Amino acid sequence: MTEDALGKMNKHIAEKSDIPELFDHNEGGDLISMSISVINVLDDNNKLGAFSFYVASGYNLYSIMQGLKIFSHGDFKYVVKMEPPLGHFIESMYGIKGDNVAKTYWSISNHDEQLSVGVDDYYPENGNQIFFKFISYAE
Repeated sequence: MTEDALGKMNKHIAEKSDIPELFDHNEGGDLISMSISVINVLDDNNKLGAFSFYVASGYNLYSIMQGLKIFSHGDFKYVVKMEPPLGHFIESMYGIKGDNVAKTYWSISNHDEQLSVGVDDYYPENGNQIFFKFISYAE
């Protein structure tokens, strides 16, 4: 993500219901509408964060997460770890960390469909509703 793109992140689009635009148009690309929700399924589906915004098409989910963290003034909270060659791995969100012993982790889905790739390899499309859900994989 360029400094120019980061510098334009506070831009709002009045004609689009004042939903924030995270990035300016990318070389003539179109804006897409999307949302990100963070839910702790293991704590009675506690919604930890919910964001709706516009972003230029062509950014991967990790870049969008970085932009949202800045735009939200830190209200979108996560910690990632780079795991070569796979990419960024979600370690925690809102201070809640996955645990191998407790068999918990952060799953990522679009609507109800779990993503088959990570945040570096997923490129959201218009209308995507991304859910980060803290769940258990216990047997």
